[in-house]
Amino acid sequence: MMFWNILKNDIARGIFKRKYLYIISTVVIAALVIIADMSLGRKTGSHGYTGQVSVGDLFQVFYRGSRIIKPDNMAEFYISEQYLFMVLGIAFIVGNYCVRDFGSVGMQIIIRCGSISKWFAGKVMWCFASALYMTALTDILIVIISVIHGYEPGLDVHMEVLRIYGYPENVTNVAAGKIVVMSLVLPLLSLFAIALVQMFLSMICSSVIALLLISTGMIITIFSGNVLLVFNGLMCMRNNIYTAGGTDSIHMMIADVVIILISIIAVYIYVSRMDILNAKEI
Repeated sequence: MMFWNILKNDIARGIFKRKYLYIISTVVIAALVIIADMSLGRKTGSHGYTGQVSVGDLFQVFYRGSRIIKPDNMAEFYISEQYLFMVLGIAFIVGNYCVRDFGSVGMQIIIRCGSISKWFAGKVMWCFASALYMTALTDILIVIISVIHGYEPGLDVHMEVLRIYGYPENVTNVAAGKIVVMSLVLPLLSLFAIALVQMFLSMICSSVIALLLISTGMIITIFSGNVLLVFNGLMCMRNNIYTAGGTDSIHMMIADVVIILISIIAVYIYVSRMDILNAKEI
């Protein structure tokens, strides 16, 4: 019971001390949602679409984006620029959090709980809490702006709207359940995965270098297509989900889970081998 109380206080203290990071991320996400909504209105208006727009349409536009990259004549990749910034946002938050705080809160937890494993569990849970915050915030903002604009309630997607964004003809239906997976489960898993990767990289190098490495990985993965499936999860690429022959949500979730497990194991091994008494706060 004492451990959970300390853990709760540690997470709350970490969020409070770095509240400006959460404020910045909140403002950025709000701007991205507005941009996605403006894109939806501009696209439908320019094509003379007079039908109803739904909440599901805005979810689809935000998480799958509207930019089309054609590496060759055989493939089209749908990249969400908005979602790309979300990934950078979670890396920014975690990268600026002191994961080696043995001289302060972390050391108190280790001393009072008697286990570095419990201290490490706190850091993992903090990463999850941050990922959950960003995912929930994004979805709530999308719903709010949909209500303000009077969009059709529900998660049904109008295929006519997707055609305007250049989606292929073989996309015949996007069920509401798939929208829930795409807008809640996949973002949460992917942001959690990227947070753990960023935490590990920040422990072995500076947070700035770690952020640059992750950004480079994103760019490489975008233009490498589906060659490396596991990096699709890391990149939060939702390019070919729900299209014929594309990567489905199950494989994407498996990729994220693999990254999460590898990151947790790698960070724990790294931390457990450190000399706690001589470790310096970074």
